[in-house]
Amino acid sequence: MRRPETYSAPALEKGLAILELLAEEAEPMSMVAVARRLGRSHNEIYRMLLVLERRGYLKREADDRLRLSDRLFDLAMRNPKRRNLHDAAMPVMHRLAEQLWQSCHLAVISGADIAVVARVESPDMAGFAVRVGYRRPMVASTSGRLLFANQPARIRATLETVVAGSHPEPASFRELLEQADEIVARGYLARESSAVTSVTDIAAPVFNRQAEGAAASLTVPFVSGPSTRVPLRHSIEIVRQAAAEITRELGRT
Repeated sequence: MRRPETYSAPALEKGLAILELLAEEAEPMSMVAVARRLGRSHNEIYRMLLVLERRGYLKREADDRLRLSDRLFDLAMRNPKRRNLHDAAMPVMHRLAEQLWQSCHLAVISGADIAVVARVESPDMAGFAVRVGYRRPMVASTSGRLLFANQPARIRATLETVVAGSHPEPASFRELLEQADEIVARGYLARESSAVTSVTDIAAPVFNRQAEGAAASLTVPFVSGPSTRVPLRHSIEIVRQAAAEITRELGRT
């Protein structure tokens, strides 16, 4: 009998290759483009795309191009660990948004990126929020830097390899390595957003007894303006307290 690792499932591998390709692309792709990138015939790709679309893993745009749906994300969120995190965080996040009059979100590590798994929008019409499922390179985001810093050395080393292979930014990563211990000692990270002007990201770690390091980052994209109700320096402490409250809730699950 052959060892399990020598088995192959061509149809499954083909479907996974399609999902992985579309996950890496910023724009939807046509069937022809998918077939060309994967080196497959139009007929075999056509059948596979139809099945993936019928099962809800792909969405078709008006111009007939295809993109990933949120189906995979929904499946991941059904995992009890993710669900417990979401359930523990949401009541706290709603109170935080009301208190600061700012939006907030919860981000977790996903490969070399961070992924937003929950959000609460600001009561203020001028607030800024990111969508659930939003991804950003770990090194380029405040949430990602905080999460990397709050991991044990073994996991940091693994993440360093993953990040180097996916998002090679040597200067940024060296800076993060130098600042990691300081971030941990401070208990939070606040820095100007690299994606949006006039926004300061405030991130504080959420811990879970099921994980060795930080399980998530509670992040507030703090918008300064005429409607700001709580100053930035006070908001930082409030975000830290909210993250600690979620951590306590997770300890009870």
